[in-house]
Amino acid sequence: SFLVLRPFVEAYRVVADALLLFTERGVPPEADLLRRCLGLGKQYHLQKRIRNGESVSNVFFANGLRLARNRGLTHGEGPDVAEKRAAFAAELGDTVRRIDAIEALAAGRRAGLLD
Repeated sequence: SFLVLRPFVEAYRVVADALLLFTERGVPPEADLLRRCLGLGKQYHLQKRIRNGESVSNVFFANGLRLARNRGLTHGEGPDVAEKRAAFAAELGDTVRRIDAIEALAAGRRAGLLD
């Protein structure tokens, strides 16, 4: 269900956005990056950019960081890595928007507004 996916995708989006902060310099050690993600995640939740408070979790952030590492986004610098990180962030932002759309459709069906 889309409700189960939301915390994962929102957390991964935080990781992707945090990686964008390091386009001009190398990524810090994992513990420092996870602290940055936790702060950014809390900020996003306060700003309502994250709907699910469960998304602000070091466990989810660590999984998102593993995904980014597997895609080669945690090492290196320069325009190529920056471009790949931006594409990763855009992909996750798009996925969050799609989950939002599915959630809105499901709410419309429950309310009897849609067949």
